[in-house]
Formats: sequence, C-alpha cells, structure tokens
Amino acid sequence: AGVLQIEVTRVVPGRRIVHTILDDGTQGWGGTWTIDIAETPAGTEVSIIEEGYVDSPFFRIVMNLMGQHSTIESYLRSLGAHYGEMVTPRRD
Repeated sequence: AGVLQIEVTRVVPGRRIVHTILDDGTQGWGGTWTIDIAETPAGTEVSIIEEGYVDSPFFRIVMNLMGQHSTIESYLRSLGAHYGEMVTPRRD
C-alpha cells in the first residue's frame, strides 16, 4: 500500500472543487470527485459527482459488492456530522 496522491485541479470559490487522484500507472484506478455546493431555502446542498475507472475485474467485483456509492455516502454523512447535521444522501 502506497500513499494516495490527490490534487485539487479546479476551484470555483464557494461553489465547486474538483479533486483528481494522481495515478502513477501502477494502481490501476483513479478519477475525479467534483464537489458542488449550492445554497437552498433548507440550507446548503452538497453534491458529488465521481468520474473514475477501475482496471482490475477483481476490484470491480469488490466495489460492486461493497456498493458503488458507499464511499461518497460515507463522506457526505461525515461532512454533515462535522457540522452537527444529520445527513441522508440521495441519488439523483
């Protein structure tokens, strides 16, 4: 296991941040998380779009067994908890 390198590749202050996983060619997976922030009458809405790839058929199976959205949903719940909010992720 190595160090996961992530780079912030785009920032729109107060609205969007894009994180890119830097692949050195040996890990066989990578991609981006685009995090959008929007004010709504109920508060702040955070949405995440993941665009990625997993080369290994074995790891694609593991990912499907664990749930394709489990990491994003866990991140959103942790983000809400950090601010004292209960979060129920939804998939649109």
